[in-house]
Amino acid sequence: MTVVERVAHAQARAQRETWDRLAGWFTGERCAALDGLLVVDPEVKATRLRWLSTGPVEASPTAVRAEVAKLAFLRGLGAGRSDLSVDEPVVALRGTGSARRPVSRTPVAWSSRW
Repeated sequence: MTVVERVAHAQARAQRETWDRLAGWFTGERCAALDGLLVVDPEVKATRLRWLSTGPVEASPTAVRAEVAKLAFLRGLGAGRSDLSVDEPVVALRGTGSARRPVSRTPVAWSSRW
């Protein structure tokens, strides 16, 4: 198996796992809310998607209130309520040919990296 084939296989597995984890999350109500992100909202004078992607331009109480409003909006959509964490360790293939065997690896915690 070449490196390119391994990468393609890993990408396909990641895509399947992502879909499996998120499929139940996309209810009709959530899909409608996500579609609503693409509609111009008169309150913010832009689409909500554009509004969410625009960061503050200064450090001021008004800018902080605007960012808190974005957080409240996202929480209203249900962001942050879904647990998409991985319970089982990541499995990788190590070795070549018939000697290839699964090796468990656990993700590195942020605190141990810094």
